[in-house]
Amino acid sequence: MEKEESYEIQRFFDENKKMVRELLPLDYDVELTLDVKNNNHEKDAMIIWKSKEKMIPTIYMSHFYKEYCNGVSIEKIVKEIVNISRKSEGKNELILTYITDFERISGRITYQLINLAMNKER
Repeated sequence: MEKEESYEIQRFFDENKKMVRELLPLDYDVELTLDVKNNNHEKDAMIIWKSKEKMIPTIYMSHFYKEYCNGVSIEKIVKEIVNISRKSEGKNELILTYITDFERISGRITYQLINLAMNKER
């Protein structure tokens, strides 16, 4: 990735964060993060949470940057991000209640080896 493109992407993420922050009530926090997935695959993400929440959605940003490059306004993208965050409110507590009940989920747990050598680096 070119240095200029990297700078442009970071500027897009920073502007999104600022605009999302302005649309939300004061008791919300917004943070940009680099999420490391299986085999050290890195994804730029935004997390939005209300204080004292135990579970928060991770919103991956690459899709939104592609939309922006294809002419979608940053204002429209920001509204979509805020809508994603608001739709998750209330659902998170229900999901958390379910997934923290080991008896309920124990039969559904599966293990998958992705790439032992690459995951040792972490």
